[in-house]
Amino acid sequence: YYAGLRAGDVMLLTLGDAVIGDGEIWIEIQHGKTPAARRRIGLHLLAPEPVCQLIRETYDRRRGEFRESSNLRRISLFGPEGVPDGYTRNALIDTAIAELQTRFGINTVFHSLRHAFASWILVRWYALRYPETIEVLVARRHAIFQPEAQARLAELFTLGSAQTTNPDDPSALIVISKIMGHLGQQTLFARYVHTFDILHADAMKRVDTVFGVQHVS
Repeated sequence: YYAGLRAGDVMLLTLGDAVIGDGEIWIEIQHGKTPAARRRIGLHLLAPEPVCQLIRETYDRRRGEFRESSNLRRISLFGPEGVPDGYTRNALIDTAIAELQTRFGINTVFHSLRHAFASWILVRWYALRYPETIEVLVARRHAIFQPEAQARLAELFTLGSAQTTNPDDPSALIVISKIMGHLGQQTLFARYVHTFDILHADAMKRVDTVFGVQHVS
């Protein structure tokens, strides 16, 4: 959820795809549906610390099971104890789907997590410029909307010369598309973002503040 990964991405993750150290967790997606699917995701900038700690513990446990192995890409990040291969889809993805459906309804699928990620990261990006937007959200007390989490998210948009140096800049949307593994923004906005109503409502309030409310008869 916190990295916007596809089910196939999760299934294929190996110890060699996780770069962990100095408080950072980078997840490298090596393969995907298109060339744009290859990407590097800073999980430490996106996920709450308890989630990051869980990934660190999982990595350390798996690495400890195969200390003699020099090829980390042959060891799945998520797999049965003592077995280098990963869990089957039924054991990993289908089990997660069953849990999601118990909590959120039978129409929930694993890909719903990816849609949720895209929807909320757009709101979080908007809130970097307008922090008060968070106050109207039902989920405003969630860890991802706390000041320290928002500060980490801002770092995401200021990494590397190819990325924007200002998290307020609309070109930061390119960064979001890259995290999703999309070539451009069309797929992101047309299919994945479902929180436009939040942004539209806030933007209209700001317009009313500047120009006043006009009644049309």
